[in-house]
Amino acid sequence: MKLIKRKFIHNCTRINVNKFFQSISENKLKAFTIMELIVTLVISGLVVLAAFQVINSFSRFSVHSEITNETNTRALQFYKALRADMNHSESLLHYDDETIFQLPQKVTVSYKLNYNNIIRTVNNVSDTFDITISDWHLIKDKKTGLPTTLELEIVDNEKEISSFRITKEYDNAALFNTSELR
Repeated sequence: MKLIKRKFIHNCTRINVNKFFQSISENKLKAFTIMELIVTLVISGLVVLAAFQVINSFSRFSVHSEITNETNTRALQFYKALRADMNHSESLLHYDDETIFQLPQKVTVSYKLNYNNIIRTVNNVSDTFDITISDWHLIKDKKTGLPTTLELEIVDNEKEISSFRITKEYDNAALFNTSELR
């Protein structure tokens, strides 16, 4: 009896395995070929590389924008302080590397040019502007001889030049006093 049982189990197993391989050969399993997988990997690699390049260029642009913004902010702060001091001044002296404003109440403001910064001193208290000025000069009015305009050129980190012109507005009393001196 045991022998018959073994033969029966052996025959059943053989039949099941044969049916399995027969079903595989008749109904092919759906799968990707190696070439399809390689092409997919190459395409996805190119997409990741392109995304990395875009992110990298945005990062560089962001750093460049931040540096430009900082430079423009420093230049604007300097320009506002210089314009306010010039417009409030009663008198001024201008040299090649320094301009001195005499403000009301005996307040003296000095702007001294260094190689890559400007030092603003108000009654022995100094403040430094980290900007570079390539040129600055004072223009006097032909009729009154009073200094009316200060022109300057600010150079940023990329050697681009921005020109500024500050014009002093005089009140009538100042203009009247200069005409009496003539």
